[in-house]
Amino acid sequence: MIRSIVLGLVLLLTSSPAYATEAEDVVARLYDAYSKWDFDAFMAEFADNAVARTADGSQVHRGKRAIREIYRTNFRQRWPVVRIVSTETNGNRVTYREAYPRDDRETCCSTTEFVVEDGKIVELILSFENEAGANNG
Repeated sequence: MIRSIVLGLVLLLTSSPAYATEAEDVVARLYDAYSKWDFDAFMAEFADNAVARTADGSQVHRGKRAIREIYRTNFRQRWPVVRIVSTETNGNRVTYREAYPRDDRETCCSTTEFVVEDGKIVELILSFENEAGANNG
């Protein structure tokens, strides 16, 4: 009887929409580290051979060391602050749409797609929109 109840709870928890995939967990940890300005925890989510690139291919950064260099300034300046607008998951791909609040304005938006393998981000694909943000007054 107890075994049946435990099995039922496990099935309920793993079939629930609130259940996060490994990819979602990795990306959530990355954003949590970013929001706390914890650079080491942020970088820990990337595979050593990860690639960060813009969607149009104009910028490509290969390897954790290169990725560290492009994000170092954000952490030093503690900017930009990021607000998650929406998320979408498809297997090992997690896509976040982000906005950037500052003072009484918000710049919108960028989209970042993460590819996760073996518990690490192996690819980050960033695209920007040129859209005026809303007044957060």
